[in-house]
Amino acid sequence: MARSRVLQKIGPDLVAHIHATLGSKKLVLPIEEDGWISASALPRLCARAEVLAARHDFERSDVIEYYSQLTFDFGKGLHWAMQNHVLPELGCLVGEWRCTYCGATHGGGGENIERPSVCAVSGCCPPSGGHGDDTVFEYVEQYFRDDDYRVKGHPDGFLTFDSQPGLGILELKSISERGFKDVRDVPDIGHVIQLQTYFWLTGLTWGVIVYWNKAAWKAPMLQHFVERDEDTISSIKEMVQSIRDGVAQREDPHFPLPERICNSSDCRRAEECSLVKLCFPTVEST
Repeated sequence: MARSRVLQKIGPDLVAHIHATLGSKKLVLPIEEDGWISASALPRLCARAEVLAARHDFERSDVIEYYSQLTFDFGKGLHWAMQNHVLPELGCLVGEWRCTYCGATHGGGGENIERPSVCAVSGCCPPSGGHGDDTVFEYVEQYFRDDDYRVKGHPDGFLTFDSQPGLGILELKSISERGFKDVRDVPDIGHVIQLQTYFWLTGLTWGVIVYWNKAAWKAPMLQHFVERDEDTISSIKEMVQSIRDGVAQREDPHFPLPERICNSSDCRRAEECSLVKLCFPTVEST
C-alpha cells in the first residue's frame, strides 16, 4: 500500500490529462437558410432565439465541461452495448449491419434485418468461430431526412415484436438518478418530441424509449411505449417552419419574430440564454 501511495504521488497525473482532453468549447453559428436541423436538437431549440441569432448574426459558445463529455461518452457506450450485445441476442433489433472485417454493410435502405451470422462478401472469412460473434457485425444507425423542412436524424435502432405491427423505433437514454425519478410515470417531453420527429421522418407509428439510471445498480432501467401523434408532429413542423421563415426574412426588421417561450427574462431558461437581451430589449446589461 505504501509503495502504491508513493507511485500515485510521483506518477503522471492521468486524471488531469483526461479532464483537459474531454473539455471543449465551440462556436454555434446561426442557422443558415438552407441549413439542416437535427432531430436530437429540436427539443432544445427556441424558434425565437434561432431567428434572432440569424437576424443579428449572433455567434454563441457551446462549452462542454469534462464531466459532461464523460457523461455523453458513457451514454454512447450504453448505445453500443445495447445495439451490439444485448438486443441482437433477443432477436428484436433489426436494421443495417457493418462487417468489421471487410466493411461491407448488410441490410438498411428499407431492408432491415437481424444481425447476420455470415458475411455475404466472397473471400471475407474471419477466424474460426468468429461468424455470429457480436464483434464481427456492428449496428449502423441509419439517417433519415425531410428535404422540404431540412430536418434530419438517426434513430438508435428499429424494433420488431410479434405483438406490434411493422417496425418500431428504439430510443436509448442514459439519465441521472433525479431524472430517472421524473420519468418513472411519463417520458421526458423532449424525448417524446425527438421520437415523434423520427416517426415523421420514417413514417413509423410506434416506438420505445428505454431509460438507464446511471446511478443505480439494481433495477436501473425502465421503458415507455410511445405511439405516433399527428398533432405533435404538426406542432414540430410549425416550429421548424417558423425558424425557416424567420431566417429567410432575417434582413427585414419588421418581419414578426416567433413567439417567446419564456414568460419573463428572469426565468431559468432565459437567464441561461445568451440572446436574452435581444429577446427582451428592456433587460439591462450587467
